Amino acid sequence: MIGDHGVLTGIVSRSDLLETFVRSDVEIRGEVERDVLGRILGLEKGTVAVEVREGAVTLRGPVPDPRLVPVAVGLCQGVEGVVAVDAHLAAVRAD
Repeated sequence: MIGDHGVLTGIVSRSDLLETFVRSDVEIRGEVERDVLGRILGLEKGTVAVEVREGAVTLRGPVPDPRLVPVAVGLCQGVEGVVAVDAHLAAVRAD
């Protein structure tokens, strides 16, 4: 960065610029649980266990319809900061 008088006042690195796009695992997990599984898919809290490590999301648990599995994966992939999704979801129909 150059100051008012043309003097170097600081350096901005690539990591400084990318830092705004990096989210913590806790933030990602919260969004997946609250928005993806709860608000969008309408699953009860705790139905699907969510684990996030370094941006990789793992989903485990039952879903009411097998068609929800690829939907859940796709929605999780769209969450900012997610780098991968591993789904261990089983369709369990309530009769």
